[in-house]
Amino acid sequence: MKNLNNYIKKLEKSLEDKLFFLKHIDINDYSLVVEFGCANGRLLRRIEPVIDKEVTKLVGFDINEEIIEIAKMISPEITFLTKWDEVLDILKNTTKKSLIIFSSVWHEINPQYYEKIFNEMKKFTTIVIRDMKEPIQSAEPIDAPTRDRIKKMVPEWQFDEFEAKWGRIDNKKTLYRFLLMYTYLDNWDNEINEDYFSTPWAEINWTLEKDYDIIYLNSYTLEYKKTEIARIFDHHMKDITHHQVIYTRK
Repeated sequence: MKNLNNYIKKLEKSLEDKLFFLKHIDINDYSLVVEFGCANGRLLRRIEPVIDKEVTKLVGFDINEEIIEIAKMISPEITFLTKWDEVLDILKNTTKKSLIIFSSVWHEINPQYYEKIFNEMKKFTTIVIRDMKEPIQSAEPIDAPTRDRIKKMVPEWQFDEFEAKWGRIDNKKTLYRFLLMYTYLDNWDNEINEDYFSTPWAEINWTLEKDYDIIYLNSYTLEYKKTEIARIFDHHMKDITHHQVIYTRK
């Protein structure tokens, strides 16, 4: 990653949104809270002040060793791991309920690993997922002036590379994908290859619905992004961009 610090700062813009679950569950009902794909541990650091440290253990998991080392240096009081087996060892010794958080990480998971991830997530009492979601009216066309106006506001090479990868920006799906992605210039080579709308929401629900109840569900437009897009591009996002759900075992 070319500029890890800038990448992390952009992720932290939506941190409050990622903490939505704290309003809907009692975090101290859980003796283990695991964040899957924790990056530098920012989300867990925000949870840490509100937990009873005698009751709840926080664990961050990420396969990126560089970013985990940063997390360890910043927050030595939180457990950060790069090996999933070590997470499972902690889970085996959990005496109360367990919680796993997937925050803006599902869209990065290769479909070949879906079944494995499903099996692992079902070992937890409660599952929190927050990620991007394709606009409901994804095929709805946008007008040429909107496309041209946005093209003028970003580097020409970035706009051209995006369309070469994801298709012409002439409908809501490609437009929203670009508007969610365009700020990651420092990490563009990686970001352009991420399929933002690939989170298998229907498959996740089908996998969990027999054993879990949904206790919270919300589809919405990310407010800070809506404000940013209106200010920079004079475009008003009126469709969804994100989805939040909390599952708890029946």
